[in-house]
Amino acid sequence: MQVKSSFTPSWGVRLQFLLAGVVLTLFMRYVWRFSLANGDEFFFAGLKNTAQIGSYSLATLNDFLHFLWFEHTGRTADFLSTFVYYFGFDAGKWIVSALTGFSVSLIAFSLYRSWLVFSPSRMLPKSSGWVALTVSLFALFSPAVLNTAYISNLLVYSAAICNYLVFVALLTYAWSLSLTASSLNSWLVPAGLVFVVGTSHEQASLSVITLVFLAFVFRFSTSSKLGLAVFAGAGLVGSALMLGSPGLANKLGRASAALNHQQGLISKATNSLYALAAQYHLLPVFILVVGLVSLLLISKHQLARGISVSGPFYAAVAFALLAAATLSIPLASGVGQVRVFHYPLILGALAGGYAYYLGAVVLCAGQRSSLGTKILILVFCVLAVFGAFRTYNSQVRNFPLGEVQLLEQIDSCPIEDCMLVDLTGLPVHHGFSGYGEHDYAHTGYMTLWLESK
Repeated sequence: MQVKSSFTPSWGVRLQFLLAGVVLTLFMRYVWRFSLANGDEFFFAGLKNTAQIGSYSLATLNDFLHFLWFEHTGRTADFLSTFVYYFGFDAGKWIVSALTGFSVSLIAFSLYRSWLVFSPSRMLPKSSGWVALTVSLFALFSPAVLNTAYISNLLVYSAAICNYLVFVALLTYAWSLSLTASSLNSWLVPAGLVFVVGTSHEQASLSVITLVFLAFVFRFSTSSKLGLAVFAGAGLVGSALMLGSPGLANKLGRASAALNHQQGLISKATNSLYALAAQYHLLPVFILVVGLVSLLLISKHQLARGISVSGPFYAAVAFALLAAATLSIPLASGVGQVRVFHYPLILGALAGGYAYYLGAVVLCAGQRSSLGTKILILVFCVLAVFGAFRTYNSQVRNFPLGEVQLLEQIDSCPIEDCMLVDLTGLPVHHGFSGYGEHDYAHTGYMTLWLESK
């Protein structure tokens, strides 16, 4: 138990992450002022057009959650998407902004904590906290530099924040805790986390299965067998609930009609990888190269000190394998929509940045970081800032024209709730995800949305 405290970041570092979460929350809340919404916001807020937004009974909510589990997707992440708007649109925009800000903060905290685990003196350079934040922001925002559809499909899209970013943060924290858990009690929190993450989303469930398998293999001889079994059992049960949910079966049944089952697995994987490259260009290659270089650095510094590479290698490779596990679904199905790459891109970027700093700085006991290390971290920072700016800019540019069109639709509606028509001529077309032809995306909800700035 004495060792456990040495892996705990100081209160000063914790405060740094907390303040970063607050700042990012305020930034995202300002960005949400210019959101033109999308169909899913209205779907979850109005319980599929069956309830008054911000004012419905718990029985009505229970019926909707039952529908989500048994008919819609089977994802508990959709439960969170519903709870976001329980108090209405204004509160919902604050909640989703806080979920974004503090998810990034938790990810950064987890990276910092895991670097502390492998730091020879249990001390890290003073800038390590900022580097952890930089890597986390890079993972979140860098895809927006190359693809504005990423913005409307994750960064300013509450259901996607709830499906992807929140559970990446919880998974990353569980991974961090799994590196040091030893007694039964120390495994209980990560066990609870992997259970929740496993139930959230089918891609997340595969990453949980990967994590518990790797933890069982690499921690078996250095940890409580019972604690490890609880951790593995919780993750597997949660994942089984997700993968076996009736809602997922219905979702797959609906999707199968649109897929070409005559394609072979190699052809499907090729199509999916082509879509990834077409949408994000060299970003996946950059992440892969950083990861490979990082593993060489880890090996170099560990072997030079005559220390086993198993611990740092396990931590870095496990993180990368979580990303690979989530990529297996689009590769096996051949799909190439932007959102199927959210998990592998975020986790892959975190894996690369984490491993690079681990190999280049943390394991270099008493050595100064090289110019190359500083330059690459600066690249992470520049891409993160540029992606954040592009996120902000896309919404600000689209909002004036979009608002005019929406107000025209509202004013011309002969009844209270006319179905919304997708906007046209926006400056950043892919910065807006659309409403779809659904009766729950109507002018009544949009009126409330625009009033909730």
